Amino acid sequence: MHLDIRGIQANIYAKNHDKYKKALAEDYLIDKTPEVLSIESGCILPIKLIEGKYRGGVCAADGSFVAGHLRKKDDPDYGLISVCQAYDFYADIPLIDETVVYGGFIYGHFGHFIVECLSRIWWYLENRGLDYKFIFISPEYNYYPKVPFIDFLYMLGLREDQIIYLNEPTRFSRIIIPEQTTLIMNGYMPKAALIFDAIRDSAPSPAPNSRYNIYLTRRRFKNAKEDCVGEEYFERFYSALGYDIISPEQLSIPEQVSILANAKKIVCINGTLHHLALFSRSGVEVTVLNRINLMPMPVNWINQLKSIKFTCIDIYAGFLPLGNRQTYLCRLLLPTKYWRRYIKDTFGIIEDPEPAICLAVMKYLRLWAQNFTSEDFLKEIGIYSLADLCIHMNEHLLDIELDESTQKRLRDIFTPDTPELPYLHDISPAETEKLGRILHAFENSRWIKLGRRLGFLKEAFMK
Repeated sequence: MHLDIRGIQANIYAKNHDKYKKALAEDYLIDKTPEVLSIESGCILPIKLIEGKYRGGVCAADGSFVAGHLRKKDDPDYGLISVCQAYDFYADIPLIDETVVYGGFIYGHFGHFIVECLSRIWWYLENRGLDYKFIFISPEYNYYPKVPFIDFLYMLGLREDQIIYLNEPTRFSRIIIPEQTTLIMNGYMPKAALIFDAIRDSAPSPAPNSRYNIYLTRRRFKNAKEDCVGEEYFERFYSALGYDIISPEQLSIPEQVSILANAKKIVCINGTLHHLALFSRSGVEVTVLNRINLMPMPVNWINQLKSIKFTCIDIYAGFLPLGNRQTYLCRLLLPTKYWRRYIKDTFGIIEDPEPAICLAVMKYLRLWAQNFTSEDFLKEIGIYSLADLCIHMNEHLLDIELDESTQKRLRDIFTPDTPELPYLHDISPAETEKLGRILHAFENSRWIKLGRRLGFLKEAFMK
């Protein structure tokens, strides 16, 4: 469905259509000028993990906490990587007679770095003549010999000798603390745009043969083979339409920014790849393919900040336990009914998706077996019943959403007499017989036909 929300054009092809529409309609602009604090004889503490929370940041001369890293304005301790408290430290830390700027918290995840860790650098852009050092803190200091993704800071104009990656408590005669201009769970201040535009404008010119329509793939990313199956279909589809297939992680950061700065249409799997649109021109068209059944919060405020013409399409189709969870590495991507509706509306294309579905499902089953056979995972899988399996296979493989009464009937049949649900790998003969009755109940649907065509489904789940 096409929407026009606060001047932002959006097309949503998703099960959670109403939820996404509501999220897009929110206003994520934090309409204020960021503040700048200045403290004398303050101390900057490196990050420590204390009782499951990161602690550290900037403290006043008396040891009171001043600044760390904020992710949600009404919940300073939100999530693991918030920093809203200090910790005890020796009062007699020697004083370095120097004015420095608190650059903030560094997190070694590419997407989070872009949307969270650059947000104080606006102050540098407005005060380039002041040759101060910028102090950064990170929970991952021991994992990185220098600030991760440091090229972004170089592109903004900071020199290597200005970037200090702190690993011990240090007191300075004066610490300047610019306010964050992005909060990942709330939105952005107007001056956040200065940062991303400055990075974009410093990028090299694109290659002469560059195209303006790009598909950002994650298939060659080192973790992708343990993460998603089925993206090959979407790569081939957009390649046939003339899109350049780009693997961002195989390019330098300036090269990535250059490509995004000149793109007019961007297609990508939802997540970090979408965040790269921060370096695009205002009004760029971005199509995201949803690999999970939720929309990350930064997607919404990035869309607003860049006035993106936005389309999202559900392509996730994991029908086995844990398969669509954000924290687990086994996702099935298919040309779903939402995808088929999108390509018909957008390109006038009607396709038979069955060949792509059959191949991807076989790979998915293999990947799932490899990833989830450990004892820890099997214990969690125990909460997933055969009823869930039938419901999700109908939804994701056959485009059939079973009504509530049918779902209840399935759950009644497969709910054991004991309170603890059986593991999928521990199906009893009686349960197998029940499954047979359910399959018979759906014999007039395409479920049985698909099972026969795929062949392995009955064997895989009836043993």
